[in-house]
Amino acid sequence: MLNAVDSESALALRLLTKTASTGVRPIVFWIGAGASRWLGYASWKELALQLRKEFYQQFPNFENKRAVDLITKGDFPAFFQLCRDLDSAAYHRFIVDAFLPKEQTEVYRTFVRLLGRIRPPFVVTTNVDEALEASVAMCQTVQKTDISRCVDLIHRRIPFVAKLHGTVSAVQSTVFAQSDYEALLADALYMNSLKYIFTGC
Repeated sequence: MLNAVDSESALALRLLTKTASTGVRPIVFWIGAGASRWLGYASWKELALQLRKEFYQQFPNFENKRAVDLITKGDFPAFFQLCRDLDSAAYHRFIVDAFLPKEQTEVYRTFVRLLGRIRPPFVVTTNVDEALEASVAMCQTVQKTDISRCVDLIHRRIPFVAKLHGTVSAVQSTVFAQSDYEALLADALYMNSLKYIFTGC
């Protein structure tokens, strides 16, 4: 991972440059929440705080103290589980509304343009918004239920954006709650596909 405040980033950048120049191993980009933040989407904590406020106002039986404790501890999956268990329809409606399409910012346009120069772009993302797949031209979109396709697409050099944590247009596929993570960990095909991507690329 490249990070301006991490002393290992210079070494990682040199290694990445060498890998790219030799072409021995395919490069897969893991694009996380930072890219979505460039569009103005909430961080995980901000999303949790917004959801807590909404559920506190809507539901008299909402466990506000427990919710605040979970958010303070940074146990976001448990917090999201609490809300989904209370009212899954309201929970899913909130997620959909939180990730409505946004207009591209200049920094996001630059990011997408630079990513588009990589041939072929192989991208995995934990972002549930749909900005990446809408912006990177000529890429297959691979949903988390079909993540094993990535292995074949890498071998065939077909560009893709793989949605590791689901997508907002199929809101029940999104991964935020504790049980969502447990389901992923229990999915052997999903886990084996990820292991291949991260060890072979």
